[in-house]
Amino acid sequence: MVAAPPSPHTGEVRAPRTADGHGGRTGEVRCKGSAITSRMRFLEERGGDAARAAVLERLSPAFAERLEAGVLKNAWVPFDLFLALNEAIDAELGQGDLALCREMGRFGARLNLPTVYRLFYKVGS
Repeated sequence: MVAAPPSPHTGEVRAPRTADGHGGRTGEVRCKGSAITSRMRFLEERGGDAARAAVLERLSPAFAERLEAGVLKNAWVPFDLFLALNEAIDAELGQGDLALCREMGRFGARLNLPTVYRLFYKVGS
């Protein structure tokens, strides 16, 4: 466990952060559930049920249970879950060098960027 510093805004001492992403409150790094759901869809389209089962087996029981329960696209989830999922998918479907993460990122962007935002992204690039 890593001790979290007091909040710079309130001085409140935060709960310690743990390796599995649970325990921190205001200081916990999170990402949107859509990042998780796009990775799971990539996994299912690329590898099917067997790959999905193998990836869940590679994750900690807490993370596997969280994914089995389902993640809403608009929910906030621990960033550690996102990292572990990327590593497990890459180990299962890729070479274990995280190179597959770029492809998963492109897949997720196409899946999650609504048309209006996609237009702004293309114009701004």
